Amino acid sequence: MTIVQYRSWRWSLAGFALMLSVGCSAQNDGPPLSDVIGNITLDGQPLEQGRIIFDPTDGVGTSYGAIIASGKYNARLSAGPKSVSIFSYRPSKTILDFEGNPSVEQFLPDRFNSKSTLTAEISGERKQSVDFELQSK
Repeated sequence: MTIVQYRSWRWSLAGFALMLSVGCSAQNDGPPLSDVIGNITLDGQPLEQGRIIFDPTDGVGTSYGAIIASGKYNARLSAGPKSVSIFSYRPSKTILDFEGNPSVEQFLPDRFNSKSTLTAEISGERKQSVDFELQSK
């Protein structure tokens, strides 16, 4: 190894160590997050599967999403008012994919997702529960 290669390798190693130390620092520049858990029912029954999305209504913060399984979700959210969208899919009875198999369709009413009227106020407490009782009619 020549002296130039040695110096180049040494500087590369030093740069890599610096990147690791900066990337692994304990400092978190984002807002504090709360653990938010909840139950989601449709017509009194747990929503079997889907996704829930929380969007800040005050323009502060980031959108967050979580998986719904057996009517339950668990998300980490920043404090503040949120608009909430809930999506759930099932096999379509009429729409087929390119192979002729049943495709999936979003079956919840638009008022729960694309034209959502759902909201939540995340308090910023360490743990919070927010439930949604949806009615299809």
